[in-house]
Amino acid sequence: MTVITSFTERLRKKEIQLERSLLKELSIQNLQNSIRMYFGTIHLFGNVLMDDPGFEDACFDVGIESYLLGGRYSKFGFYGEDTNVVKNRCQHEIEYLTDTL
Repeated sequence: MTVITSFTERLRKKEIQLERSLLKELSIQNLQNSIRMYFGTIHLFGNVLMDDPGFEDACFDVGIESYLLGGRYSKFGFYGEDTNVVKNRCQHEIEYLTDTL
């Protein structure tokens, strides 16, 4: 007997495999240095400083999601699609990540 799998299960397995291969290339140290360089100390409402570990974790999450988004959509550029067309294709996800950050 053969095992029947659904299309969504197979698609999810391929996504997980792609994400694992992409995350092997991502350096946590480089990500941490970038967060500190761009968001080192943020002043909110005048005197309040955002130097909270939770803030850094949130930046890590958005940074990793952005990296994975770029990895998923990079295949279109690899096959010769124009950069602007690819960027328009993922505009909704870019806006979501920007708003989250």
